Amino acid sequence: MSNNAALGDLPYLAVYRVRPDEETEDVMVRIDGCLETRQMRLRSIHSVQYREIQFRNLTDRAVRMIWLNYHGNEVVYHVIQPHKTSRYRTFTTHPWIARSVEGQMRMMMNDSQAIVVEFANQTVEIGEPPSVPWKTSTHKFFPKLFRDAVRCVLLCHHRSRFGDPPSSKQGDESISLMRMGMMFLTRNSVRSSIYEDDRKTPSTESNCKQIDFSFGDLPGEVVLLIIQKMEAPEVAQDLSNGAEAAPDVKPVWIPEDVDIKEYQKTKSEEH
Repeated sequence: MSNNAALGDLPYLAVYRVRPDEETEDVMVRIDGCLETRQMRLRSIHSVQYREIQFRNLTDRAVRMIWLNYHGNEVVYHVIQPHKTSRYRTFTTHPWIARSVEGQMRMMMNDSQAIVVEFANQTVEIGEPPSVPWKTSTHKFFPKLFRDAVRCVLLCHHRSRFGDPPSSKQGDESISLMRMGMMFLTRNSVRSSIYEDDRKTPSTESNCKQIDFSFGDLPGEVVLLIIQKMEAPEVAQDLSNGAEAAPDVKPVWIPEDVDIKEYQKTKSEEH
């Protein structure tokens, strides 16, 4: 994939990215009157029915419009500046996506990651992709630095609760992580104080009994809540990482007059 500057500077109609054959999208199709979600590799099928489409960039980012050609590869069109609108001439069955010029992030298009041209004067709103919510099942999608910080906290909680040091098999790296975790806990004041009412008027702190507890006394569920508040870096939801990584991204709608068998042809069968 090209670097940040290249996406903004590539000439009109240049092939930006050759997509691998196995790269597919979640699509929504109507078959025998019923809606179904399937995995399909989007591409343009024909250029028969002319249409005009309007793209509205609702974000603070410059985005580059990208057409998926007859082989499903990414072909660059114009850059749309923040909060600007651009009108394109295109055809039914043609898929479009948008990427941020900086970072090449897949943007949202009417709450999906692509749009297949369907009707005349269609308006598509380009928006920011939602962030992946942190939880144990999505942990793998976050940057390594954050994953290491989470590991630090979990190691510290385990050590504080059970008192066992890292095993020799874990080596110096785990010991270093433990120290980092202890530093994190110290900075974030995990050790707390609870004051009990001694059946006296609590006019001063001396009327209260201070109870200290360690990080290890916290239930595991609370530790996970602490991790959720650790200001995790924003990771954009992207269906290319699987549905688990994009719970808020809608499947791409395939118009009813499109023959879905055309999407299932191999490259040797394509024109």
